[in-house]
Amino acid sequence: MEIDMVVCFYSKLDVRCWMLDVHLFSLYKRLRGPAHSWHFSPSIWYPITNHREAQTLIASLKGIVQSKKPTGLIIDVSGVGYHVNIPLCSLADIPDPGNAAFLHTYTHVREDSLQLFGFLSEEERGVFTTLLGISGVGPKLGLAILSGMSVQKFVQSVQSEDISMLSTIPGLGKKTASRLVLELKGKLPSLGDDGKETSQGSSVSEDAISALINLGYKRPLSEKAVGLAVDGGSESIEDMIKEALKSLTK
Repeated sequence: MEIDMVVCFYSKLDVRCWMLDVHLFSLYKRLRGPAHSWHFSPSIWYPITNHREAQTLIASLKGIVQSKKPTGLIIDVSGVGYHVNIPLCSLADIPDPGNAAFLHTYTHVREDSLQLFGFLSEEERGVFTTLLGISGVGPKLGLAILSGMSVQKFVQSVQSEDISMLSTIPGLGKKTASRLVLELKGKLPSLGDDGKETSQGSSVSEDAISALINLGYKRPLSEKAVGLAVDGGSESIEDMIKEALKSLTK
């Protein structure tokens, strides 16, 4: 038996139908094997080769907290329960079960699973995704790093090259900490005590970098190109992208 395509016609139950797609996807893989990664859209499945498209599939969640544990949250959104992994440092700030919560999310895609990671601020999610751009750092280590200390303290430790402080994070030795400081230099935003970016330019630059990544460019090349654009006087995201593309297509 072979399934070439599964079409799900949606009514108002778009979220529930999306979950139905997930269950059908599991059935498909048992029948045909993990030959492709698949994208679930409101009307049809289609194979994708660029996982960045799926990483923004669920960009945020707003719903009722069903359970709150160190292993993660379950948030009820219109009757669908989503399991979300969050940094332990954020756990105390999550409302108790029965209350509403909002999380910025990152969707991690693998051939055999989809995982959601949740963050209380866009800045925290930004630091997490920047960590994932470092060779050898996956979601598990990235989450462990942000669980070991607050995002503000982590950014400050990297910027001040405080290897001893970074080495206190469980699972992060001095060698890895030194490599993180070297590779993250200039890539993290400056955060205030409230965890918010202190510079508008940092946010615009990161948006420009994200736009280039979505176009298919690697993060290191995108960061270098945007950096050159900023050094050349570009301030708006449009100018940054325009100038970055010029350098990338030379």
